Amino acid sequence: MHGDYISDIAQAILRSRQYSQTRVLISREVLLPKGIRDLRKLNLKTRLPVISIVTSKTGNLLAGKPETSPSFDIKIGKRHVAVQTFQLAKEAANEIFLVGCKENSLVPEALRIAELTATALQKLT
Repeated sequence: MHGDYISDIAQAILRSRQYSQTRVLISREVLLPKGIRDLRKLNLKTRLPVISIVTSKTGNLLAGKPETSPSFDIKIGKRHVAVQTFQLAKEAANEIFLVGCKENSLVPEALRIAELTATALQKLT
């Protein structure tokens, strides 16, 4: 991807055969280095709510204003994962993680598989 990577990602999502079945986008903060601006742009271009997992202690996404970029912890078992959402309520994000996470994982299974696929494809090129 080049230039405006969020537009490139959004176009790939919109062209996907699975777009009509997609209800939410889940990412990690490292993919969205501009924080809330990237969440907002991805949401506007795809018309889908966005969740980003914040993994750093400072969390560049958490720098946004709380009223425009909610960030909170989701509890999975006895563990917590920090997330930031755009156009998605905390309760909905909690439900997505409860349904989407396998066993003790803090990452929804769909995101884990997507990351494994991307890593494998990078090794091929």
